Amino acid sequence: MSKQEINLRRLSVARRVISGETYKSVGDDLGVRHSRIGQISSVGMRIARHFLDIECGKYQLISLTEARDNKKEWIAAIDKAILEIST
Repeated sequence: MSKQEINLRRLSVARRVISGETYKSVGDDLGVRHSRIGQISSVGMRIARHFLDIECGKYQLISLTEARDNKKEWIAAIDKAILEIST
């Protein structure tokens, strides 16, 4: 898998988790342990943070609850990141 494909997968996982799917359901779908899904989604969120339209500290950790509370902004940021990486 190329770095581009890995980052797209990370963003896709983060999108699914922020949208409300559980780590377990995403993990079962992808054949990965649920704890690994948490790690993958965290990296995806770090990538997407650069595309957020809301203020977020550079080193601030974002919890899944906070991301879900701002779901619209996070999904938009993830979509921007996917578009940027895909081109």
